[in-house]
Formats: sequence, C-alpha cells, structure tokens
Amino acid sequence: MLHKPRTMLPYVLLLSWPSLIIGYDTERNWLYTDWRGPQNQDTVQQGCEQMVIFLRAVGSCKILNDNTNVTVPWIEQGSVWVMDYLLPRLQAAGLHYLAWVYGPTHESWRSVNMTLALAKTDMELEAFPDVASACTWLLTKHCPRVTPTHGQRLPSRPLRSPWAPNRLKISF
Repeated sequence: MLHKPRTMLPYVLLLSWPSLIIGYDTERNWLYTDWRGPQNQDTVQQGCEQMVIFLRAVGSCKILNDNTNVTVPWIEQGSVWVMDYLLPRLQAAGLHYLAWVYGPTHESWRSVNMTLALAKTDMELEAFPDVASACTWLLTKHCPRVTPTHGQRLPSRPLRSPWAPNRLKISF
C-alpha cells in the first residue's frame, strides 16, 4: 500500500513493486516515489528507469523521491550512477525540481548529500528530513504543465511486474 503522507493530495497509483511504488499527485502535478525495503543495483536502476518513463508520461517537472521506507540503501557506486546516468535522463525527460527525502540510515544521508553536492546540473535538487518539508518546498516551485508526448496516457491500473526487464517496458 502506498504510504500516503497527510500532506499529499489525491494521486494515481502508477507502479507497485515490492521495492518501489510510484504515484502521480494529480492536483500538484508531481511524481511521488516511495522506495521500500532493501535496495540493490538492480532494484534502483530498474526503478529509476520507471521514474523516467512516468515523468515523461505525465508531463511533470517535479519528483518527490521518498526514501524513508528504505531498509538497506544501495551505496556502492550509487552516487556516481545517479550523477552520471540518472540525473541527465531525468532532466531530458523534463525534470526541473527533485525533492529527495533522506532514508533512515546515516549512510543514506551521507550518500544523498554527496550526490547532491557533486551533481552538475541546472535542475534544483534538495534533500529533506521528512516528506512534509519536501512537499512544502515543491509547492513553491512552478513549471508549466506539459502535455504528455506522442499521445501517451497513464496505464489503467498499476504495474505489478516482477523484475523481468522485458515486461517492465511500458508502451503508451
């Protein structure tokens, strides 16, 4: 079940995996990503690919990236991958603002801080200790609503795929 903070308005559930839930806040026009449980290279990279796909599909420029439910973070080389691969892809998909909520471990905080400090991008990236603070910050950020490209539309029900890359691709 999607951990839905009190400050979050209605959303559309887009993806439901054991390691990641992605929702779309329809009134605020942002993606909400809820990372859960232990994370590793595969879960993070496959989940981030879905973030890029859904960001394009909904035409948003904001992501609330919640790590409060992560039990074991993927630290090894994760920051480099995020900086070199993920952030440029998210920017190309239309991201302008990323609110990153720290995970519960000290390693998570250190990794997020290092990633954000070294990221070379003109996107606004901020880290927060809780979801409410992240929501408050995102609410101050404005960007035009972009029409989804190429007639894309959201899936009629959440994706509940196991980790099978061939089945993770979403056609719109």
